[in-house]
Amino acid sequence: MNRILLCAAMLALPAQGAAQHIGFQAGLARTFQTAEETDPKWGRAGGVSLDLPLLDHVGLRLGGLYAEKGAAFDVDGEEGTLSLTYVELPAMLRIGGSLYGLIGAAVGINRGCTVTAASVSVDCSEIPGADINTIELGVAGGLGYRAGMSDRLSLTLEVLHNRGMTNVSEDDPEDNRNRSFSALAGVAIGLGG
Repeated sequence: MNRILLCAAMLALPAQGAAQHIGFQAGLARTFQTAEETDPKWGRAGGVSLDLPLLDHVGLRLGGLYAEKGAAFDVDGEEGTLSLTYVELPAMLRIGGSLYGLIGAAVGINRGCTVTAASVSVDCSEIPGADINTIELGVAGGLGYRAGMSDRLSLTLEVLHNRGMTNVSEDDPEDNRNRSFSALAGVAIGLGG
């Protein structure tokens, strides 16, 4: 048991010569839902992340993101949108150097839901039977590139995918989950000496 605790403690320490980074990203997301009668829609995404090195070229990425999700739909010839707003808390493994991959999980906390059709917007809480899940669990991953501009400042580009694993609505009889692809640009700032 002591060996397991020692190994866990060693993994939690930053790798020699590696630096922690705080990142700020913003971009666009193409989102859709798995229900057959819906179409994709565009949304905004952005937030802050913290990269903690574990080993050479392996680290932990923790984040807090704002994400707009949802779908477009057509009912009786009338176009509309379902707009969902989430605060996402991803925890991902970061593997690589300047070019890197990310894989992990994300917990989304629903902060808003609006249905818009015929130029009228209605909060989902006012629609009978539209019980939106407060928590969304998802699998997240993607690719990124970090270009160093100075000793502490880097520009970043990332393409991420979040695959929701829980239904959007509590009472939805069919499998209807969020999916999103995000393109984010940002800066990363090295912390410490």
